[in-house]
Amino acid sequence: MKKISALIFLLLALIPFSIAASIPIADSYVTDNAGVLSQSAKSKLETELKELEKSTNRVQFVVYIEKEYPKEYSLEEYTLKIAEDNKIGKKGNDNGVLLYVAIDDREYKWELGYGAESTLNTPLLGRLSREYIVPNFKGGYYEKGIIEAVDAAKRVLLNSNDADIIALKKESDTSKSSIIFGIFLTIFIIFILWVAIKSMKKLEKATKTKRYKDSFYRGAAGGLFMGGFGRSGGGTFGGFSGGGGHFGGGGYSGRW
Repeated sequence: MKKISALIFLLLALIPFSIAASIPIADSYVTDNAGVLSQSAKSKLETELKELEKSTNRVQFVVYIEKEYPKEYSLEEYTLKIAEDNKIGKKGNDNGVLLYVAIDDREYKWELGYGAESTLNTPLLGRLSREYIVPNFKGGYYEKGIIEAVDAAKRVLLNSNDADIIALKKESDTSKSSIIFGIFLTIFIIFILWVAIKSMKKLEKATKTKRYKDSFYRGAAGGLFMGGFGRSGGGTFGGFSGGGGHFGGGGYSGRW
């Protein structure tokens, strides 16, 4: 009887853990579970945030809207878990940005990765929130407030000089230089092969050694075409996928 009572007590103790709210998966740059965005506005934001990631050092900016957040967490705990569990931001640069809005709770939270904290600092986020989020949300203009706040934050990110945020020009220049060098190297190799072939033809006529000619041609062709010219990498986005960023709880939160 004691064993049964102990087992029942253990099961009752585990119930709070089993019913704890799961952390949502962000599979899109913009998630609207509160229905405050029109389809056209959501699509426009998706496109802009996808382009932001491509135009910067893979800054990932995610907007997540719900009616309310689960009260077994504080707002800060919940948004930090969303950001961390979805690994928003580039690994190593930790440049993720999450704008979370709970409509019915009338609360919002900017969650920033370590690499984005200096660019979108707390005073700046406070000003953006007071100018765009709070007045629009108080008037019920949720779509307008979100679009304007995201646009303002996006412009700040694009004008940043922080290496964690902006794609460095020298990286692009290095890539172009590598391509140009590869082209000249290929031309040089072809020229050397042409000179060598001409020389070997003369040598063949002089020595009547056709066997050397055949082995040379096979070696030249193998060296030129089997080595290849390199390849470019990269994937295409079919939606949002976290990059491995980390967060420290920095950002800004407020009510309206």
